[in-house]
Amino acid sequence: MPEQIPTRFFNIKVKVQNVGNNETSGVVQVYAGKVERGENDYERVLIGFARSSILDINKSEEVEVHCRLDPVSHRNDGAREFELQDGKYNIWVPQYEGDSAEPAVVRIPAVKWGVKKA
Repeated sequence: MPEQIPTRFFNIKVKVQNVGNNETSGVVQVYAGKVERGENDYERVLIGFARSSILDINKSEEVEVHCRLDPVSHRNDGAREFELQDGKYNIWVPQYEGDSAEPAVVRIPAVKWGVKKA
């Protein structure tokens, strides 16, 4: 994981291995959350996921997950835009929901993008 992510879109490659007794596929889930949260910040939200192909027993493959940080942004209704606040963010790639794996901490600069009028 890089120390800084320069934009709200990024990809992560994760190795998935079938350690079970049957052919199966796996789903890689990537979560993010601000290190120092305010009252309107989530601790952890899903920012990307991807499924592996069906893997034979003891086989593995690298899965690329396309991530977007929009779920950790805030909407500014007055300016009709969203803002991803500058700061440190935790990025998790757990093996399952509730996994207590340690997150990677990355720096993300402030990013703003507009909302189209309806």
